[in-house]
Amino acid sequence: MRNQLKLSCSLLIAILFIGIYSTAGINVVGNGGGWAELQFITQFKNSDSTVTFLINQNWLVLKNYKSGLENLISDFKKQQQFEITFDSAMSADFVINESHLFVNNKVLYVDEGHPKKIHEIAILVIYAQLKMIGIEYAQEKFYQDFAAVFNHLKVEESGYISSFENSLLKINDLSYEFDLGTKVHLLAVEDMSHSYDITDLFPTQIPCGEISDWTFNQWGSEKHLNLRSFYSDASAACTGGIVYRLVIQFNIGETLLIDKKSIQVNIY
Repeated sequence: MRNQLKLSCSLLIAILFIGIYSTAGINVVGNGGGWAELQFITQFKNSDSTVTFLINQNWLVLKNYKSGLENLISDFKKQQQFEITFDSAMSADFVINESHLFVNNKVLYVDEGHPKKIHEIAILVIYAQLKMIGIEYAQEKFYQDFAAVFNHLKVEESGYISSFENSLLKINDLSYEFDLGTKVHLLAVEDMSHSYDITDLFPTQIPCGEISDWTFNQWGSEKHLNLRSFYSDASAACTGGIVYRLVIQFNIGETLLIDKKSIQVNIY
C-alpha cells in the first residue's frame, strides 16, 4: 500500500503563453495563456469524439444540425492543421482567414479572470469549427440548443492553490465526458503569468490504464529553497484498491514564475 495523503482537490489552467505553441498539428499564437484558452484547445483537439457521440443520439434538438455536424467530422483532420490566434482586441468572436482561426479571448470568459465552464467552451468550439467549414447557424439559437445538449456532459473540476507565494501558484484538474468512451482529462499548473498543460507528462508515470481513468484528490503543497511541489492521492479502478502518491515538482525563479523545463510528474 502506498503513502496516502489527506489534502484538498485540484484543477487549473492553461498552456498557451505569448509565442507559438504547437499541439497535434495546431499552431497557437497570440495572447493566450489562461485556463479558458487551454480548455478551448483541448476541446478543439477532441471534438471529433464529442461530435461523433452527438451525431449518434436521437435528441430532437440536434435534428437541424446533424448534417452540419457530419460535415464537421469529415473535415476534422484538416481543421487540426489550422493556426489559432487568440486576440482580445477583436470585435468579432471568431474570424476565419484561409487556414487560420482567430478567437476573441473575451468570449471565453464570464469576466476578467473568470473562465466560462467547459460546457460553454465546448459549444463555442463546435460553433467555430462549423464556421470554419462555411456552415453558420443563428448564433443565439445555436448556443441555446446546444446548452440543452451539453447539460448531458459529466464534469469533474477542482483547483488547489499553493500554501506559499501568496497564492500565486495553482494546480487545476478537469475531466469531462458524455459517456465512458469520450472522457477527457486535463491537468495544468499556473503561476501569476502563465499556465502549463502537464497532462502529457502522465502516460509514462501511471502504473496502469489511461490518464482519463485516474482520480486525484486531497491536494497539498511543499516548499524547499526554489523547489515547489504539489502532491495528492492518486487512484484508479485498475490499481486494485492501491492508492498511489502523485508528486508534481518544478523550480521557480526570483520573479516566482515557473521554470516550465523543470516540471516533473511522478507517481509512487
